[in-house]
Amino acid sequence: MVKIITLISFIVGASVCSAQKMTEDSLVNMMAVEACIEMENKGLEGINKDNMEMKLGMLFLHSFQKHQSDLEELYGENYLTDRVKLRKIGEKIGFKMGLSCKAFQSFIVNNSESILEERSKKNDRASNKKTEDVKSINGKLISYTKAEFSYFTIKTNDN
Repeated sequence: MVKIITLISFIVGASVCSAQKMTEDSLVNMMAVEACIEMENKGLEGINKDNMEMKLGMLFLHSFQKHQSDLEELYGENYLTDRVKLRKIGEKIGFKMGLSCKAFQSFIVNNSESILEERSKKNDRASNKKTEDVKSINGKLISYTKAEFSYFTIKTNDN
């Protein structure tokens, strides 16, 4: 009798241990497939550069609701209020959709101009932020010394 109980305990324990939690990759793949199906069913009419991000987010909404517990387990309970986490999840889903979803691929091709324009604006804002910290000097180069520590001698216009 003890052997039977031990055997049953071992089998139950082994099956519980082998039950795997949803991995991030498998969850993202599943959500990408669901979003692709949603995109194919709903179509993409009415999407323009002004509402593109919001409309794509709405396509993901059903899948986010369906997998809420898995998302909370992987990204924490506050994933819906954390813009960085949401963007990370959306980018991963979008990347998977870009590889496998024909509807999403055609959407990207048809809206590439708007997407590139938006990306350019973001890059311009980032580069402007970086160049604000750069200092410059105007003047005439007098000499350049190349040694262990190289340096320039510049005569500025205000002297």
